[in-house]
Amino acid sequence: MGHLVNSIEEISEFLERGSNVLESDIEFFKNGSVKTLHHGFPCDCGRECENSANMADYLQAVRNITDPNVPGNYYDQLVLQFFDLKLHTSEDKRYSGREIARHVLDYLWGEAGEREQEIRVIIYFEKLEEKDVVLGVVDEFTQRGQTARLKDVGFDGGTGNISDIARIFSKLDIKDNIWIGDGATNCFEPFKSFVRLKKVIDNRDSSKSFISKVYQWTNDLQTTMGQALRLGVDGMITNKPEVLLKVLNQPEFANDFRLATIYDNPFERYEYE
Repeated sequence: MGHLVNSIEEISEFLERGSNVLESDIEFFKNGSVKTLHHGFPCDCGRECENSANMADYLQAVRNITDPNVPGNYYDQLVLQFFDLKLHTSEDKRYSGREIARHVLDYLWGEAGEREQEIRVIIYFEKLEEKDVVLGVVDEFTQRGQTARLKDVGFDGGTGNISDIARIFSKLDIKDNIWIGDGATNCFEPFKSFVRLKKVIDNRDSSKSFISKVYQWTNDLQTTMGQALRLGVDGMITNKPEVLLKVLNQPEFANDFRLATIYDNPFERYEYE
């Protein structure tokens, strides 16, 4: 998963380097409407923090570059668009959710059935008190008669207590398509404990799990990528997708792991042997 893709120019860059997911940061105005794609300082070591793009333009560019009817497209490769919502400025989280859903329906996706499979999306909110964003997403899909297409939308409730996250999703009546990640900025990730990551993986593998997929961020080193794969993560956010490709091709991992494509379901739990 390519990290910090907040400009139109970086779309093709990260796809060319091997990413099958693009992670972008979304800022909001006070009234809850989408402001721009932007992270700002500080961000990961070695990255440009101030790149930005209009969200509608960005999503239209993603749709265009994955058009299956255009030669050299990335339709097969790009599985998912990951939205990291920076909701601290929004005073109407539910409206922010509607805004995200509107942008997906109007700019990233076409009419139902236009493509064999649209790019799926993950909507990440960091704090449990921001949970109303989920209601807003569902509101917009419902009002527009698009509830069947929520099968291609997933949610991530942040890095808090796992039991609390499970309880919130239960209250929201979200039973499927839940991702949970753990990690730190690449500056500190090599020194971060795997304790919470292991707990999330154990939950995913339990009979009463609410988690579909587990990922780690932001992992740029071959050594820590290997450690995460041995633990059984489903994915990694990285600034260096080409490094992850090298690790996946190592004999230790080549028979058990591969990059997902548009034909794989990123919300379907994988049964590890």
